[in-house]
Amino acid sequence: MGKQSPRNRHQQGRAAGTAAPQPVATLFQQALALHQQEKLDQAAAIYKQILRGQPAHPDALLFLGHLHLQRGQAPLAAEVLGKAVAVNPQHPVAQFNLGTALFRMLRYADAIARFDAAIRLKPDYAEAFNNRGSAQQNLDRHEDAIASFNRAIALRPDDDFAHNNRGISQQRLGQHAEAIASFDQAIRLNPRNGVARNNRGISLLYQGAPDEAAEEFRRARELQPDYFDACINHGIALSCLGRHAEALESIDRALALRPDNGLVHNNRGMALMHLGRYAEAVASFERCLERIPNYFEALNNLGLALPYLGRQPEALARFRQALAVQPDNATAHYNLGMCLLQTGQYAAGWPEFEWRWQTGQYAVAKRDLAPPLWLGRETLHGRTILLHAEQGLGDTLQFCRYATQLAAHGATVLLEAQPALKSLLGTLDGVSRVIAQGEALPAFDYHCPLLSLPLACATDLANIPAAPRYLAADADRRTAWRARLGERTRPRIGLAWAGNTAFGNDHNRSIALADFADLKPGNFGLVSLQKEIRPSDQAAFAARSDIVHFGEELHDFADTAALIDELDLVISVDTAVAHLAGALGKPVWLLLPYNPDWRWLLERNDSPWYPSARLFRQAQPGDWHGVIARLADELAALR
Repeated sequence: MGKQSPRNRHQQGRAAGTAAPQPVATLFQQALALHQQEKLDQAAAIYKQILRGQPAHPDALLFLGHLHLQRGQAPLAAEVLGKAVAVNPQHPVAQFNLGTALFRMLRYADAIARFDAAIRLKPDYAEAFNNRGSAQQNLDRHEDAIASFNRAIALRPDDDFAHNNRGISQQRLGQHAEAIASFDQAIRLNPRNGVARNNRGISLLYQGAPDEAAEEFRRARELQPDYFDACINHGIALSCLGRHAEALESIDRALALRPDNGLVHNNRGMALMHLGRYAEAVASFERCLERIPNYFEALNNLGLALPYLGRQPEALARFRQALAVQPDNATAHYNLGMCLLQTGQYAAGWPEFEWRWQTGQYAVAKRDLAPPLWLGRETLHGRTILLHAEQGLGDTLQFCRYATQLAAHGATVLLEAQPALKSLLGTLDGVSRVIAQGEALPAFDYHCPLLSLPLACATDLANIPAAPRYLAADADRRTAWRARLGERTRPRIGLAWAGNTAFGNDHNRSIALADFADLKPGNFGLVSLQKEIRPSDQAAFAARSDIVHFGEELHDFADTAALIDELDLVISVDTAVAHLAGALGKPVWLLLPYNPDWRWLLERNDSPWYPSARLFRQAQPGDWHGVIARLADELAALR
């Protein structure tokens, strides 16, 4: 949220020139002189001396109240200024200062009443309009606050604080373009206004411009090196840009300023997670929870981090703790479901997994289809059901298998899938028709997203429909690839080392081609199953003349399936190629990170989903070297 920067919340006012006895007048002048010299203790002592003799002395009350405000003693100020207003309710400065004291005591409604009184007495009181706006802002009365700030600006156009404060209320109303214009004006009036820079950066973040936001936060930090909010926000913007090491530096600066701030520890944990420093991330989330017990975000984040250390049971406990705090939080339910599935607790996991439809990208992608959703309760005999892809290509390849099971129960099965899979999925037993996404849908009685089918079919580890081969390659395309590959003189191994960069967890699953430097053909040939070579892999690929690459010749997955069928083995990271090989019944060696996707479970070297698969897991987070070394040893043994 933006930070307020109200100006002149209290004012000194002028002596009323009352006809006090000479000794009192002399004392007051002495006190006033000391006050102006910032000798507050001496000045306070004399003001109090005067008030002991004349408790209703208006100037002594006014200036003592002002002195208490200077010292940050809002309750004392309110007490004294209340007396000043009672003595002279027509004094605008006394009303204003009392309003300021009440504001600092978080009594915003009472403060507004005093600012209103000051404005009635002095209609051109710009500071009162500004501070009334700040109080309204704190009551979430942002339309009223904007009106107050507009009056303040009309009276004093060069007040950068009022422009900044108006921008905050516009920001909180979601009026980010207007807010940025207000912050821009504040900055033009005062280029060293770091608060306005910080607030401008917040609106830029909301507008989806993290690069520009990061620059504003950097400038705010430059202007005010110890500006806590700017440090935190700079870290957030840099994280949005994927610049996690820089984000960590900014967060650490904020932590140095406020080491007991739990929110900073949470943000630090997130940056560390992105950097793959999971043990440190866990420690940061735990420090956050020490300071803010039962803080939902930290509990959920801790649940996400612990599996990277192999601590899934603790992760489950943290997700459940998070749900005790927010029982209907869809993200925590979804995360709990993923962890339950990863640990093989399918009966408990599938219902939690359904919460995905209320989270982020899934909520946006959820289909609004007129026929009812089928989750296994109604009979499908004699009915038509539409199964539709909802996530990636690999997910479609894995869960399309359920079409055969539903057809066996008397259903007519329609399958809607990604265009690249349409031709291949036509070979799936039980599918009446394959529709490419974007094509018109025929009539149907029920529908079900593909990844809801395990729930609908009550799937557990013992009854996974795991046919050795449920998809088939086109014979003509196989013949074409056989000719393209030439005479088989040694075993052919397909290699897929990288998935889609758009996938959120791609950094955890994909491997740089350079890491396969020790995997060199001797008794076997290598065939790339990558459609494209990433720019980061171009140099390593150029040095690997031993890898045959077909690239754009792989027009769709039917082409890739036919090529795979002409190979002897597929080695792949967790991407669609691995699922395709498994669906074709081709031997596939799957390379997995330490914290794998839920479908690969934990610890085992086989998969109940694909009988032809062998799993090669990282022994430690990030340890692809060890995986590839084991892979090389296994390949050497094939001679």
